[in-house]
Amino acid sequence: MGLLVGVGALLLLLCCCGVFTYNGWYKPRQLQEQREEMVETAGVPAGFHRVGISAGDRSVGARYRLDCRRTTCPVDVAQSVQAFLSDAGLRITVDRMRECLADPNAPSCLVHTWIRDGFEMTATILHAPGNRSVDGYVEVTLAVGGHD
Repeated sequence: MGLLVGVGALLLLLCCCGVFTYNGWYKPRQLQEQREEMVETAGVPAGFHRVGISAGDRSVGARYRLDCRRTTCPVDVAQSVQAFLSDAGLRITVDRMRECLADPNAPSCLVHTWIRDGFEMTATILHAPGNRSVDGYVEVTLAVGGHD
């Protein structure tokens, strides 16, 4: 009888530890790996270069930059960013992207948020246009965060 109780207690302990290990270590690690993969497979917007990748406990983000000579960028920024973000799952048109680049402080242009494969995706666009004496640049960030 004592052996049976001991075996039962051991099984209960293993089940509880297994649940805690799965939910507390394995599942969060798998979600983080999926976030990293989503950022990597998103690639880089045409003409841009990746400035860096950062990872938190429950998020992964990347920053991309395009340097423009004075007032001229080497690519059509609106098309490049729209294609990149569309591939990442954001539903936005090239015309809407042009509007956002022209007026980045418009409320609907400050931060773009959408859900892809259960993950919250966020993108921001910083457009610092150049002028006749100063070079300009465009920075895009893409972040993958919480999972439902």
